[in-house]
Amino acid sequence: MTNKNNIKNFFKKRNKDGARGEYNISSAKQIWKIIFTTFVLLNITIAILSGYLFFQINNGEIFKTESDMSIVIDTIDRTFLHDTLSLFEEKAFRLEELEKDNVIITDPSL
Repeated sequence: MTNKNNIKNFFKKRNKDGARGEYNISSAKQIWKIIFTTFVLLNITIAILSGYLFFQINNGEIFKTESDMSIVIDTIDRTFLHDTLSLFEEKAFRLEELEKDNVIITDPSL
């Protein structure tokens, strides 16, 4: 029952011309103040955090990890690489020879 009375009272206050105009304007001013203050505080917080991160990264202190001394570098086996390259060079040479030579086998359909 109280909900119906609250709803009726709410609309009664809004229907008054003088109160409605002042109520909306003051409420709008208050809301814009809250929005502006929140925006400014959020920007200041982001600027402070950005500055903190910049100086920590610039000093090299934020991403420090313990270095692993067991670093293994795999290198290319040069003899295997040389053998592979010579094999492909030989295949390329044989392909060129096959392209230059005439075909000895005759076409059986002729």
